[in-house]
Amino acid sequence: MILLRSELNNSIRVRKATPKDLEAVERIARQYWEPSVSYSVELSKDETVFIVAEKQYHVWKPTEIVGMALMWIREWNKTGYVAELAVDQERRRNGIGLRLVQELSNNAMNRGARAIIVETQPGNKEAMDFYLSNGFRLCGYNDRYYTNHPKSSKDIAIFFSLDL
Repeated sequence: MILLRSELNNSIRVRKATPKDLEAVERIARQYWEPSVSYSVELSKDETVFIVAEKQYHVWKPTEIVGMALMWIREWNKTGYVAELAVDQERRRNGIGLRLVQELSNNAMNRGARAIIVETQPGNKEAMDFYLSNGFRLCGYNDRYYTNHPKSSKDIAIFFSLDL
């Protein structure tokens, strides 16, 4: 059965992550990167907003984690820094990423943030297109953000912000 975008959105619930979600969160993250944070530690931090998107099936079938996001609230400059945002590769382009961003935005506003900031690399055109098409604007770059050893690649970080 193929779900239309609107049908899939109706079956997606975004909620706070729990310890039971961590295996699925790591599975999704590893589709894109090697996790550099301890998800179990992040669950207990006050400054962390850690959410998951879960697909809800019928009563007889368990739910499935299909997306995740991790944001740190930075009190000193009243921003939310999105450290991780990922949707299961088989579930992309169905509005799940937008639902996660909306929930991050709501959480950040409720905690007094004025904007949320995301970072990606110039080669990640899909991420840049996603951010720009969902209200983010380019706000800067950093050519020293990654561990750019002289013999390694010279990747730079591109930053986007969403005013709240």
